Amino acid sequence: MEQDNKSKHVHEGTGIEFITKIIEAEQNARKLADETQKKCEAMRSELSASTDDLRREYFVRAEARIKKIHEQNEVFAIEDIAALDESYKRELENIETAFEQNQDQWAEKLFNMIIARG
Repeated sequence: MEQDNKSKHVHEGTGIEFITKIIEAEQNARKLADETQKKCEAMRSELSASTDDLRREYFVRAEARIKKIHEQNEVFAIEDIAALDESYKRELENIETAFEQNQDQWAEKLFNMIIARG
């Protein structure tokens, strides 16, 4: 009987140790799950901050590019206006030259046309 008690005690000790190990494993698993959850939340927060930073950086670059394009367009517009002004100036000079060269002839032609009708 003494041996049966020893045998029972050994089995009971082993059973308690087994249950204790299961409880410890569960606690470790919970601790690990909590740590993992915290790390996931930290990573989500970091990712969100990184995304916000990238978005801000993109908009800053986009605004700078848009500003540069507007400035280039202004330069092109000024150049186009200057070219048109020069073209109009040349045309006006040509008209004035033609008028100076032909004014007497045109005046006489107009006079004759008016007199012929009248």
